[in-house]
Amino acid sequence: MIITQVTDVYGITHENCKVIETENQFTRIFLAEGPDGTRYTCLLPDAKPNPKSNQHFEYGNPADAPY
Repeated sequence: MIITQVTDVYGITHENCKVIETENQFTRIFLAEGPDGTRYTCLLPDAKPNPKSNQHFEYGNPADAPY
């Protein structure tokens, strides 16, 4: 499935990505692949807080992204 725009866990927006099917179903994240083959970890829009932690997810700093 092609998605026009996704935001990765660093808060960086990527265009023309497709969702990658994974072996396991994740409850908070999904993987997207850009047109150049680069894969990004993205937070689901309805991601629920992790029950093992009392913190909710916050986007990382884009300067820390592994480019």
